[in-house]
Amino acid sequence: MKKLNLSKKSPVYENQRECALEVLDGIQKGFLFQLVLAQTQSGKTGMMVTVAEGCKKDVVVMSGLSNVDWKKQTIGRFSEKVPVYHRNDLKNVKKLENCVVLIDEVQYASGAGMTLDGLLGSCGCKDIENLRQLNVHFVLVSATPNKVYDDLCELSSEWSRCLVMQPGNGYTGLQELLDRGRLREAKDLWVAGAVGEDELPGVKRFNEKMISKSLEAIEELKDVVLGFEIPKYHIVRTQYAAAGEEVRERFRRVFLDSVDFVVCDSSTGVDVMERVKVKPARQCVLFIKEQLRCAATLVKEHIGVLYDRVSKLDNVMVQGLAGRSTGYDVPECLVVFSDVKSIQRYLAVVQEGFETISDLKCSGGVTMMNREGFVDDGSAVVSEIFEVA
Repeated sequence: MKKLNLSKKSPVYENQRECALEVLDGIQKGFLFQLVLAQTQSGKTGMMVTVAEGCKKDVVVMSGLSNVDWKKQTIGRFSEKVPVYHRNDLKNVKKLENCVVLIDEVQYASGAGMTLDGLLGSCGCKDIENLRQLNVHFVLVSATPNKVYDDLCELSSEWSRCLVMQPGNGYTGLQELLDRGRLREAKDLWVAGAVGEDELPGVKRFNEKMISKSLEAIEELKDVVLGFEIPKYHIVRTQYAAAGEEVRERFRRVFLDSVDFVVCDSSTGVDVMERVKVKPARQCVLFIKEQLRCAATLVKEHIGVLYDRVSKLDNVMVQGLAGRSTGYDVPECLVVFSDVKSIQRYLAVVQEGFETISDLKCSGGVTMMNREGFVDDGSAVVSEIFEVA
């Protein structure tokens, strides 16, 4: 696919450019809110970069994410003239006027009374007439907008709309991974805690049975890991605290010294994003906790396996390691373990052009886009969804 060098820091692809031009046209037409829906790692940031490059107004980039990696990556992709704020910085934004605000992963901290909601209120952006006078336009971006989508569709179509950006050529998405047998079912690697000596016999037998299931799952994973001829990193998400250490101990018991083990968290100071950029000398399992979720772009050249911890929420699974395994640089050997049913539900939503995204099991309730929080002319018209090639 043709790259367009519209930014000195990040290449932009044709699908991103086409969507950005549609967004810019929407700004000219007076849309105050545009929600851009796109699959994980399909080029949302490149689209935003192109909007920033082609916009005649000042541009501000922000997110309710508190992730430092997101901020560092985003600053590296935009011009030095574009300020970038994540959740901890938003308190420094006192005024918005004559600008375009790009909100990445808008579902984060978007609940009523939360950071983004408070920002809109304090800057006078929850009164439509005031917003028009301030000449502020919002471009909201996400693969899983959660309740923000529902609320946006309740706003007047005179000044809000949804767009769908299709992936470009060369994109490997969740559907491709599933079709090729490279997206597989993750199992519970913890199931139950260690068996205590003072446990009742019945409880002890039950716990041992449960723990044996996790050991079987780790044995199965071991076969996959050791099946790679070239040394790779294999990222496993564990629980917190004692439960996480219990899982790591089970890995050591099953794998013995056949691989290296590295814990990537604040206690070790190992940055998983940086570690995976360096080719490993032998097979290496990297243990993480809550890293590598929404918006993180993982360098995948040396990645073999991604194994996620299963959640009941579809958006969490889509935005977790499954979402990090997609993109334009996915190695043919990469295998990801996730909740297949959650992924299938999301793919059904994608197939429907995101129009059924409200069917997903998502976190969050009332959001900053809730119509009751806005002062408008009272005309509620469901926004249409426009597909951008």
